[in-house]
Amino acid sequence: LQEMLSECKTIAITGGTTIARMVEHMPRRLQHTEKLHVLPARGSVGERMELHASTIAIKLAEKLGAEYEMLTIPDNLSHQSLRFIKNEPQIQKLLQKLAETDMIIFGIGNAMNMAKRRFESNEVLKILEERKAVAESFRHYFDEKGEIVYAQEVIGVSPNMAKKIPYRIAVAGGEEKARAILASKALLEGGYLILDEEAARSIVKVLHE
Repeated sequence: LQEMLSECKTIAITGGTTIARMVEHMPRRLQHTEKLHVLPARGSVGERMELHASTIAIKLAEKLGAEYEMLTIPDNLSHQSLRFIKNEPQIQKLLQKLAETDMIIFGIGNAMNMAKRRFESNEVLKILEERKAVAESFRHYFDEKGEIVYAQEVIGVSPNMAKKIPYRIAVAGGEEKARAILASKALLEGGYLILDEEAARSIVKVLHE
């Protein structure tokens, strides 16, 4: 990330445990960079504020000496509410910035674990099980072939938007993430994947199977 900062004016970042830890362990830059802006890639989801994209964006901006913007809208509003909010000028302006961002930092989740953490309905959980979802990213759920089997409308970066962002850094760890990482190869192509040894060994095992 630090090696690529000179190429970037804007960085978008998602929420989640792994991304929060990454930012926590980043060294602090001494110089202030007003031209660099950090944006939350999506709205707020879950009860833990420290894992929200906006909170992590603020912390990353502090570490990088950059400016930041916030998107504190809940990620689980009704479709009608989301469509209404999307038309707000301030939201439109932020969405345009996200569409043109230079870098995206995001996590890859196990589909069922993330669905339960987000308190998805029993109906949604049943759909994910029936369609054999294994991965989650940007509130979209993927099967082992990388096909989207279920998606929630959100305000923020979508998988299609992410694929067009020049610099993409995905961070994922743990052996339970192996199938999720493999299912996310379309998002990872041409980007960077940061993972731990457990995930790497588990990926090799799955590929041999």
